[in-house]
Amino acid sequence: MQPLILKFGSSVLANASALPLVADDIVRAAADGRGVVAVVSAFAGVTDGLIRRAESVGGAVDPYAYAALVGSGELESASMLALTLAAGGRPARLLTPEQFTLRARGNPLDAEPHDFDREQLARALDETGIAIVPGFIAHDDRNRTLLLGRGGSDYTALFLAARLNGRCRLVKDVDGLYERDPAVPGPAPSRYRSVEWSEALRVAGKLVQPKTIRFAESLGLQFEVGCIGGDDGTLVGPGPVQLY
Repeated sequence: MQPLILKFGSSVLANASALPLVADDIVRAAADGRGVVAVVSAFAGVTDGLIRRAESVGGAVDPYAYAALVGSGELESASMLALTLAAGGRPARLLTPEQFTLRARGNPLDAEPHDFDREQLARALDETGIAIVPGFIAHDDRNRTLLLGRGGSDYTALFLAARLNGRCRLVKDVDGLYERDPAVPGPAPSRYRSVEWSEALRVAGKLVQPKTIRFAESLGLQFEVGCIGGDDGTLVGPGPVQLY
């Protein structure tokens, strides 16, 4: 059975009070025996706060130290999610960046992933059926901390889906992609049932990291965008374009 990679962004993980809802979504997804990998972003506003702190002492003059500080929010939210699951009687395996060892190369603050420790992830899924992975963070071949660019947790999730031949769902605070931003005044836009990668690049805005969409297109990967508990999100892939 294909593993399911669920990515929870900061729009969903607004703060610690959102953790039980996220945990319930993971438990539901794992109920059929499918291995679930939960990739998590930092809580809302945490990354921006860490960037401000880094800039107050020199910014990215040392990009690896900057990456280590700015990426630390993901470990906090991942750890708290693991604790929430355990408190609810559904243990999961938290894989820290050092254990998971997502390898990347290139710009330290906008790197490209190329490998990860499959054995650690497979062991975690065998033990509990649920693995929790901090998104956004990676390491180079010298074990220096790198970041995958803003919104890089999307990239973490799609990269894992590609390497594991798994299904990927990016869990957001909206129920899919729309023809245009629903928040903009005007006639109500239609929601996509399925959409091509190129159109997703146009309409996704800040909802999905653009280079993640381009990565998916380069490999022919399909992925879903939807909300917690929703089964009718938007499928992004080769098309055809369909509306609800």
